[in-house]
Amino acid sequence: MIIQKVILGKDLSFKTVVLQLTLTFIFSAFVDLAIFLFGWIIPNTYLTRMLYLIAGCLVVACGMCFVVTSDVVLLPGDGLIKAMSIKFKKEFGFAKVFFDVSCVTTTIILSLIFIGELVAIKEGTIVSLIIIGNTVRFLLKYFKGKLEQNLDVVTNPS
Repeated sequence: MIIQKVILGKDLSFKTVVLQLTLTFIFSAFVDLAIFLFGWIIPNTYLTRMLYLIAGCLVVACGMCFVVTSDVVLLPGDGLIKAMSIKFKKEFGFAKVFFDVSCVTTTIILSLIFIGELVAIKEGTIVSLIIIGNTVRFLLKYFKGKLEQNLDVVTNPS
């Protein structure tokens, strides 16, 4: 949120910061709940693990599109991406891909410098990097108008 504040300055309100922090704790609770409910599902083969990963990436990308389109408070990481997209006048999907690639590249470099080997980056990270950002870009490009129309119908019924 510090970088977000630097980028947006006074346009990032204290209320937004508090809401982002609150949302972070709520989101964490739902992640824990999901692990509790579905933790017993353990894919045994590499193929089923990849299929679960891809399905999860698609669900995350769809959820991100709904949240970004509805213009509600975002998690701090997504808020930073939105701030970058505003500041540099780039679409959110492009900023998401750029941010994800930057984070993974930084992790690879720091891992090699300080540990001497690649740690914490495997094929799941790369698959997620490719699928989530590009799916967000695709969905926002082709369906944002439709999502906004449907959201307007739900929030402002005639």
